[in-house]
Amino acid sequence: MDTLDYKPYNFMKSTRVNLFEKAQRLILLPIAMLASASASVDAAEISAGNASVLYLTDSGDLYAWGANSTGQLGDGTQVDRSLPVASAESGPWLKVVTSLAPASSGSTGGHSLAIKSDGTLWAWGNNNFGQLGLGDTTDRLVPTRVGTASNWTQVEAGSSFSMALNADGEIWLWGSNNYDQLGDAVSASFQTVPVRLQDKEGSSNNDDHWIEIAAGADYALAIHAYGNPNSGYGTIYAWGRNNLHQLGLGHTSVVSAPTQVSSQTWRLVEAGSTSSFAISSSYELFAWGQGAFGGLGTGANAGTSIQNVSTPMAVVSSIANQRFADVSAGLAHTLALSTSGQLYFAGQNTSGQAGIPNGSSLYNIFQYVRSEVAEIAAGRSFSAIELNDGAFLAAGTNSNGQLGSGGSDSSNSFVPSALGAVDLVVDSIEILSDVSNVSGSSDLDIEIVVQNNGTGRS
Repeated sequence: MDTLDYKPYNFMKSTRVNLFEKAQRLILLPIAMLASASASVDAAEISAGNASVLYLTDSGDLYAWGANSTGQLGDGTQVDRSLPVASAESGPWLKVVTSLAPASSGSTGGHSLAIKSDGTLWAWGNNNFGQLGLGDTTDRLVPTRVGTASNWTQVEAGSSFSMALNADGEIWLWGSNNYDQLGDAVSASFQTVPVRLQDKEGSSNNDDHWIEIAAGADYALAIHAYGNPNSGYGTIYAWGRNNLHQLGLGHTSVVSAPTQVSSQTWRLVEAGSTSSFAISSSYELFAWGQGAFGGLGTGANAGTSIQNVSTPMAVVSSIANQRFADVSAGLAHTLALSTSGQLYFAGQNTSGQAGIPNGSSLYNIFQYVRSEVAEIAAGRSFSAIELNDGAFLAAGTNSNGQLGSGGSDSSNSFVPSALGAVDLVVDSIEILSDVSNVSGSSDLDIEIVVQNNGTGRS
């Protein structure tokens, strides 16, 4: 069995520059301009989980809100937050994810994982099955580094297991293994440190090169490179729990080794709790797995609460011939984003998670919602989006503050969160001119240091 290779790796990715830093020096800036400052933040990444949200700004800062019973927000507490709170660990961060399905029924807990811009991997929150990869089963309330490797590029959080992809195309897994979701390399019921996924053909050389990963509640999906690893396309493989056809293999048996789903080429794969999605190389969206409440979006005669889908099936949308760029699966609803920035919704809407005022309680095809959307994230029974102008909106249940609006009232329409508000405080004022020679008509050079205590920028 392979164990985690801690070899050094020079993995760097340029970080985005925030146009309004936490402290800026403003020389001779009229005070009236400070009073009229407004701001927004462009999200590098949004992850909506069980009842929590993690939000990565374009400057690499990490904020979180919502449920925090197992420390999944990473702020050093177990206190739920209805307003954004900064991570206890500084970035800049590159990737972030929080678990969708709780480790136990009815729990608001979960675990979170993130990658910094230096390629290091960090974990925090619930750790009852070793899903943090830290060699023990002790929860962490703040981000804690996993191992010493620094070549991580993608990370995913299942119910109580985790998986990550490195720059060499290797998949590593850890946590619960109750349905063989860690693959053939692990025979124990759980694993507390990362272990490399075995070769899909069973070869000891293990020259697999994976390019995309997704973690469901108790199963895993991945895309293996097709030809040139840099092409961005490949073939989907699946393993783990399969009671609701979430592996897309045409049967419902548990699978312990990566098994090819179809011969088609794919560019993106996504896993909800028990439903799966993929976008083809031609930007078509397909779905399979549990069809409860129409969340697969495959139409009235397939993928409903009566019928699951056993192999990949093309979805149906209210506007025909859509090309899709992204998809995010919640517990019983799904968000999809077209290549032109249009938001679509399918599935259960009893909590208003579609963001459609007076909408139906269920949509069994992908219903158009709005345009000008840049980022999407589907949580357990809520949805979060970012618009092209940087505005962050959320809809659905809000019992743990997961909408980030400062209250606990749910909403059946998309409402703005407090994220992005600017809170400017004058930190210091210094006269730079020689005041000994100042007359009534003299000009003064004044330096004002302004601290932004908010999460937005101007």
